[in-house]
Amino acid sequence: MGSSRVKIDPRKTRSYNGDYMRVGKLAESVIWDWLSDHPQVIGVDDLTGLRPLQNVEADFTVATEDGRRSLVEIKHDEHLGKSGNIVVEVLRINHKAPEQAAGVLGWSLRTQASWVLYYSPHLAYVYQFHASDLRIGFQRYTDEARNAAQFVWINTDRIKSTLSVLVPLKYYAGMFEVHDVQPYAMRHQPADYTQQRMKFDSPLFRRSAA
Repeated sequence: MGSSRVKIDPRKTRSYNGDYMRVGKLAESVIWDWLSDHPQVIGVDDLTGLRPLQNVEADFTVATEDGRRSLVEIKHDEHLGKSGNIVVEVLRINHKAPEQAAGVLGWSLRTQASWVLYYSPHLAYVYQFHASDLRIGFQRYTDEARNAAQFVWINTDRIKSTLSVLVPLKYYAGMFEVHDVQPYAMRHQPADYTQQRMKFDSPLFRRSAA
């Protein structure tokens, strides 16, 4: 018997080589341009093509003028800023692998990145989380919601699926920053963003990375 608390996203049925790859590359391109122009950033390196680092769950390394070099994970979330939730991936399932490799923790719980940058394409915003804060908010929500927690099931491709938790942003109050990246988004997608967007005045990498 199905649970009404587990939602299935019918649009996410194509492989990472298709829909996921396209939107993921859009997010990476916009954020790459934004970081490259940021006055506190002195260098950005792309890790996405390095197979030995895939299990690190980080896309870029970012060097800042204070001498730090941070691992950064980039995510695309088309509902962020509109739904009031953020997606935290908790489980990846491989339906065809040997049983000992049937599943692993989702990227949100495994990433070794210091920072997670979610791109909202409809608002042209980047939501910046420290990875440890992302997990803390997830714990707060699931501790309070328990069996009322909202999940979403995504058919990643023909052999894999993911299970994520939709965490209301109120559980992250004071724990994230929002950056307007519309000039960079316009280089890569049509300028059809809403004009009623939140405004935050927070410098990038204000907090120290763990």
